[in-house]
Amino acid sequence: MDMTNTAEIIVKQSKNTINSMENLKRHTTKNDQIRSNLFEKFCANEHSLRVYSYMDAEISQSTEVKTFMEKVALFGGNFIGVNTDFETVVDKKEVQTAFQEAISTFYTMARKLGFENEAH
Repeated sequence: MDMTNTAEIIVKQSKNTINSMENLKRHTTKNDQIRSNLFEKFCANEHSLRVYSYMDAEISQSTEVKTFMEKVALFGGNFIGVNTDFETVVDKKEVQTAFQEAISTFYTMARKLGFENEAH
């Protein structure tokens, strides 16, 4: 598979991950099964993103991709435990900050990978 196809796959999966992050962010303070399910979906999207990034070493080692993936992981770290303990408290402000940082790095990554139309 060539780098362009891999880059496109990564950008598309990154958008899926961002969408799942946004859904989870909306349920930050809810202590219920819905938040737990949204966290599981986020984890699945994050995992898929990591797997796709391994398809091309040059892409996976780029600063922009690594930074985006770090920001996604930081966002997810806020929700550790919500899938096993519904009463887990999540800091809404930290989630919002982590989400904004991830969005910003997504735009930078998308531009770097040649998908300027996604970087808006």
